[in-house]
Amino acid sequence: MDNPLEQQAPKSILERAHEFARDMAYGVSVGKWGTKISLQLASGGARWKAETAHIGGQKDPFWEYIETKWNHNPPSHTLMDTLGYFLTDSRDGRGFYSYILSKKCFDLLEKPPTSPNTFISYRRGHSTGFALYLEARLRLAGNNAVYVDKALEPGSQWRDVLTEKINQSKFMIVLCTHGTFDGDPEKNWVFREVRMAQQAGCAIIPILHPAGRDDFNARDIPNSPELDALRDSQVIKVQDATAAEYEVAANKLLSYMGYSTY
Repeated sequence: MDNPLEQQAPKSILERAHEFARDMAYGVSVGKWGTKISLQLASGGARWKAETAHIGGQKDPFWEYIETKWNHNPPSHTLMDTLGYFLTDSRDGRGFYSYILSKKCFDLLEKPPTSPNTFISYRRGHSTGFALYLEARLRLAGNNAVYVDKALEPGSQWRDVLTEKINQSKFMIVLCTHGTFDGDPEKNWVFREVRMAQQAGCAIIPILHPAGRDDFNARDIPNSPELDALRDSQVIKVQDATAAEYEVAANKLLSYMGYSTY
């Protein structure tokens, strides 16, 4: 997992609050500080503090985090309180506040700190419904950086658009079934997208699914250098063309990508 404490702070007010909450929960989870957060309001601004195990002469990790990521100006404690991320522990009426991080902060750890760009490669007429289902499941899990080529506008230069999207992606999901790889590899877009993903260094996740009653297995993937990555990767297999099996596959995919599933 990328260290969220080292990532650049967002600009949107609400996004900043959500990220601050997640960061603090992450800090607790890796032992940097405890669940109690306090601040003292003064004319020079708020001074934030957390329970840490640093020794005199060492830099306080929480203070360093507030300084480095937030430039001493994290989201306001009132906003964090309003959003349910802080539970009031005490306040003395003279500008001193003490809070406990709520469970809501720790719930944010159940998904990656940022949505990984994800490209779904599929063949129209063979896996369209499954591609749209996976897109919806990823968005429901909080990943709004998923791309399916249904968004291409008429007249767009397909190769330029797809190359850009693939180069930006961390993951490529390849939906494989009977007919996916038929035809000339130079004219088959799934072949070409897999090749571009290999060149871009994407993590390739093949999902094998049946076509009607006909099962599809790894041995059904054509023997081609472009498709070696599909055989060498961790394959997700859909056993039957049922809603329950599609959901099992979606949960395996989400787990692989770092999302919690239930």
